[in-house]
Formats: sequence, C-alpha cells, structure tokens
Amino acid sequence: MKRSRSINSPIRILILDDGSIIKKDEEASIPDRIFSFTTCKNREEALKILAEKEFDAIISEIKTPSYDGLTLLKKIRAENIKIPVIFFTENKNPEILAEAINSGASGYYIKRSPHQEITEEILEKVIESAGKTRYTESNISLISAVLDAVPGGIIASDTITKKFVFANEAICRTLGYSRDEILRLSLADIHPAWDMERVSGLFMDMTSGKADFAREVPVQRKDGTIFYADIRGSEIELNGRKTAIALFSDVTERTEAEKALDRKKEELDTSEEKIIQQLHQLSDAQEMFRESEGQFKHVIENIPISLSIVTLEGDVVYANPKAHELFGLNPDGSNYRGGAPVVWKEPSGRKLWLDGIRKNGVISGLQADFTTFSGEEKTLLLSGMKINYKNQPCVLSVHQDITDRILAEKALKETTDAFRTYIDNSYDAVLIHDTEGRIVDVNKKMLAMYGVTYEEALNHTIRDYSAPNKNMDDVRKIWRDVMAGNNRIFFWQARRPHDGSLFNVEVFLTRIELDNRTFVLANVRDITERKKAEKALYLANRKLKLLSSVTRHDILNQIMVFFGNLEFAIEDCTDENITEYLRKMKKAVMSIQHQIEFTKEYDDLGSKAPVWFSPGSLTFKDTNGIIPVKNEILDVEIFADPMIDLAFNNLYDNAVRHAEGATGIRITGRPDNEDYIIIFEDDGCGILDEMKEKIFERNVGKNTGLGLFLIREILSITGITIRENGNLKEGARFEMRLPKGVWRMRGDSHS
Repeated sequence: MKRSRSINSPIRILILDDGSIIKKDEEASIPDRIFSFTTCKNREEALKILAEKEFDAIISEIKTPSYDGLTLLKKIRAENIKIPVIFFTENKNPEILAEAINSGASGYYIKRSPHQEITEEILEKVIESAGKTRYTESNISLISAVLDAVPGGIIASDTITKKFVFANEAICRTLGYSRDEILRLSLADIHPAWDMERVSGLFMDMTSGKADFAREVPVQRKDGTIFYADIRGSEIELNGRKTAIALFSDVTERTEAEKALDRKKEELDTSEEKIIQQLHQLSDAQEMFRESEGQFKHVIENIPISLSIVTLEGDVVYANPKAHELFGLNPDGSNYRGGAPVVWKEPSGRKLWLDGIRKNGVISGLQADFTTFSGEEKTLLLSGMKINYKNQPCVLSVHQDITDRILAEKALKETTDAFRTYIDNSYDAVLIHDTEGRIVDVNKKMLAMYGVTYEEALNHTIRDYSAPNKNMDDVRKIWRDVMAGNNRIFFWQARRPHDGSLFNVEVFLTRIELDNRTFVLANVRDITERKKAEKALYLANRKLKLLSSVTRHDILNQIMVFFGNLEFAIEDCTDENITEYLRKMKKAVMSIQHQIEFTKEYDDLGSKAPVWFSPGSLTFKDTNGIIPVKNEILDVEIFADPMIDLAFNNLYDNAVRHAEGATGIRITGRPDNEDYIIIFEDDGCGILDEMKEKIFERNVGKNTGLGLFLIREILSITGITIRENGNLKEGARFEMRLPKGVWRMRGDSHS
C-alpha cells in the first residue's frame, strides 16, 4: 500500500473490534487531530476496507469468538501489505505471541484485565511504529531521489542482517533485478559462493571503518554472469539503524574502451528522460529536505559520492566531504568563493554546462577536464540540475572521477593497436575467447581460413567450427585445463560453416590477461597440406619397406646359395692355401648375412609417429642372468620413436658384448632444470677417452658397427641426445638428455 500524506496529518487506524478494544465514548475522547479511526467486526470486512482505503496501522485482538486477528495478519502479509499490525490482547501464551511476531506483527500489548479499555497513552505507544514508518518513508523518498540521479551503482544494506534496504536505478540495471527483487536479497545473493569468505571480510572492514575501498570484487548478476567492480563503501546511521552504503564501479568496461564509451553514450541517451524525471523529483523533494534535513545531511556527507551546490556565479555554497577530497577544497570554505570557475580547465566547458542548466534545468553525462586546487589533473563525468537553495538559484552537481578509466582506455588503445597489428600479421588464424567460451575477436587469417565475415565469426561457436563427429566433451576438458593455467596443443578436424567442408588443424591454446581480464587465445594452423605430405611419405615408406624386404630376401637367398657352395668347395679342396682363402670368403659372407639380418630390425625406423613410452616398463631380451639390470625409473614417460625399446635393448647388448668384468647394469634418472637426464651405466671396464665419440659413428665396433650409431639415430628423432661420459676401469656411462616437451611425469598429460 503506497502512502503519500503529510507527516502532520492524523494517523489513520483500522481497528478490528467486536467491542472489546475501544468504546464509542472512548473513541470520542481521543483528539481527531492525532488519530482517525475506522472499525470493522471480522476479517472479511477488514480486507474489503483495506482494498478501498489507506491506513497507517491496524489494531486487533489476536483471537476472539468473532474473528481471528492472526489469520488476518498472515493474509495481508501474503499480499505484501506492509501496514504495521499491533495486537492489544489478553492472550499470554508465549508460543502464540512468538508466532504473531514471526508472522510480521509490529508488536503486542497485554491487557491488565479482560475489560481493560484502550487509553490515549496506550494508543500513542501502540501506533508509534506507524508514525515512524511514515517519517522513514519521507526520508527514504528524498534520499532515493538523490541517489537515483547518480550514474554509478549504489546499494545499501543492514549491517547486522546484510539484507538490502535500498538500491538505485543504476545498480538495478547492472545486476538485472528490479528494485523490489533486490530488496528481497542479501549480500550473499549478488556475490559468487567461491568468493563469499573474502567478500564478508571486506564488508566487515568497511562497516568497521578499517577500509573504504575494495578493488575488483566479483559480482554476480541475476542471469548468473560475473563482472568485476571496484567498491567504495562506508557505514551510516539511518533511522536509528546502522546501514552500510556502497558505490559499485564496473571495471570490466576498461577492457574495450571504445565499445564501453559507445555503450555509455547509448545508456545516457536512452536514460536521459529518466534522469530528468529523477532530478525533477529531487527538486520536488526540497520541501521534504527541510523536514528531515539533519538525517539527509548525515546521509549525503557519508555516501561515497562527490556532491556540491554552486551558485550560477560560481560560488560554492555546499560541498560534501567527497567533493572536498576530489577538488582539494579547504575544510574551512576559504576557497569556496569563486571556486567553481577556477577548477574548470576549459572555460568553454563551464559555459556549455551552464547553458545546458539554464536551458533545460538539468544536464547529465557531461565529460570535462579539471585542475583541482591541489594541482591534480582530473577528468570527471557530471550530472546536475538547477535548484533553489537558500533563496538563490544554484546548481546541484554530482561528480564521478573517471580519470583512471580515461588513462586506462588510452593505454588499452595503444596496447590493443599493437596487439591487433600482431594478430593481423600472424601466419596462423587467431581466435580470442572470453572465459565463457564466446568468441570476442579474430584476425584476418581466421576469416580467410574459415570463409566467414568478421560479424559471422563472432556469432558462431566452437561447435560451428568443428566437424560433426567431434566430441565437445573433449573440448570442455581441454578448456578447463587451459583455464587452470596449462597451455595445450592438440589436433582437430575443423569445419567451414558455409559449405561444411572439413580440414585438419593444429590448435595451440593459452590463457592471456588483457587489462585485468582473462581471455583464451587460440592459434589455429591449417595442416591439410602437411597431412597430405605425411600420407604420401607413409605410402612411400611402405613401398620402400616392401622393396627392401623383397631385396633383402633375394640377397639372403643368394648368400645361402653362395654359402653352401663355399662349404662344398672347402670340403673338396686339397690345397691348404686355397682352403684358407675359401674360409676367409666364408667369414665375409657370414658377416654380410649378419648385417643384412641386423638392418631388418631397423626397417621401421622413423616410419611411425612418436609415442609416449615408460622406461619403467622396459624388458631386455636374452638376458639369461648374464648381467642383472636394476631399473630405478618408475615415474617418468618419454616421447620417442616406437623403436625406443630396441634402442635400450641394444645398449644392454652392447654391455654384454663389451663390458668385460661387469656385474650389473643400473638405469636412473633426474630432472635437470627443464630437461631430464637418463643414465644407463655398467660397472665393467669402461671406454677409452679417444673412443667416447667414435663409438657412435657408423662401422665402428667389433660386431656390425651399427648398434650405437642407430641408437643415436632413434633418439634424435624427438631431439634426445646421447653421449658416453664414464671413467675408464669404472664402467661405461651413457647419458641421455631429454629436452622440455619430450618428457613428463607419469599421469601428467599437461606437460
């Protein structure tokens, strides 16, 4: 029920009475300048009267044979009627009295006897809350008019319950709630749960006076989206209750300065009519200002907003503490006279301001530069209206300091221009996403790669750019990984939205920070041609492998024939000299046969993609207990050619053949800065210094001369190096160095 009466008019009381509360002669004895009574006998009659008339309070018995006052209370509260309800009752049951208070009763008074009649003294105490309610509403009406004229978001809450008691238009728009909805909320409803512990601490600091400013506090809108705000707040006393009042400044606007300015201009254009209406309401409230000037001044001087009243000639007649702080005004008012024109940096700006005030009575959203009395350069956003203050025409002004935002916008534009130059000249397609996965920017390469316009690119989603058979759960897992701070590289099948054509891409995702906001940058490289080349190389390798296999088979067949004939020739030859030559030929043929069979094992070298391999799972062929192996690498994986297992086996075979006196082999590993070192060592005779590098050359060694040479080749495919650095007579020591990116701890897929 809305009230609009003067606080000096009689207090209107609806009495639900069956004759036990007030008598006719008693009603006549109470002055009508103070009270105006309407009586009814049951709940239905009361509801009908409430629908037709306005009242300041209701007095009722809790329950009589004729009616149930408690049921009436619950009914009017359910219909959001906020009239104070006071029970004048002989019921002393504490449970019933508690139920009345919990149901929304303003209070109760116990009759001394069943026939006690209400007196003027009791009546004045009973309806005291009604008078307070009206007085409060007049104050809040005035304060609301002032705060609704402020472009920044303002919200006030009870310091004990943390429930909101006021919200201006700006904070309603920002959060997406109506004012009535916000007044049903509390502090925990507009901040994400994961930050409530910190937010509660900030609230306590501000209400206790320990702090008045908090940076980048996460705020949650009605639709669940998050934005970050700088909050300036303090504690005031409103109607005898401690109240926290806070000004919210949305700092997410800094990220896109030019768009933010355009949006601001649009908001100012669309809301100008509302601002004018609100400022007129403020003018109408001047009469009420005098009635509650003490409380109004207390609120104005404690809100975190700069506000001043200046004559048209430029004399400051009032400035609240925030205005003193902003402009460098002296507390004693010594620089009030003629102070306004002095701080304007451009006289033409002040002329434009005054012309707008004189012509329209109000002006809002004017940006101007100032030089304060302390010499600081500031840029302010101004709103004002013409008022009559102390019998002279003045301008009531609200000032918002946007200096930091302007500087941030300038710096951001410079950074953005440089960043734009970089991404537009990138070889790869670049897509920038916000934390929700929405595409907010792309470069020219992306438009060409996917065949879309810039506007289309921003309207599409990741799914639109992916092949239909791709599982988007994989993308979500990768996304969470990147948001946790891990860079990810992966292969993906992409799709062009217009024609549906598919192509292969390599994607690099990383998290970046731009002007205190988090984004995800995607570098996308078209690897279609590379895939074709890999496929062609794979087919060529298969053909070469087939040719090699056939050739090797034919050569081995011919060697077997040659070897058999040599055997016959040695048996039949009677000349010892010729027989010795034949034996040497046999040995050479056996060596050729062994080398050809040895190369068969390395037929697949480099023909397959590298894989992750765990040295802890190594098995060694034909050990037969010759030299025991102690493998201490259990928690590391390496990225290498699939033949890496054969490489380790050849190291073992090399020790068996050449490590004279060896009793054991040990495999260990350790990180070395960003690299990882694997040590394969024995306790045999060791290797001469002059042979440490030569043993890796082709055709060096007592067997085929290819073993260590091919081991180095296998490792080098993924950038792994190997060297021998043991000491003679202490054993051979092979050190393999794995660079960053080709090793990881087991189970860590992010490395």
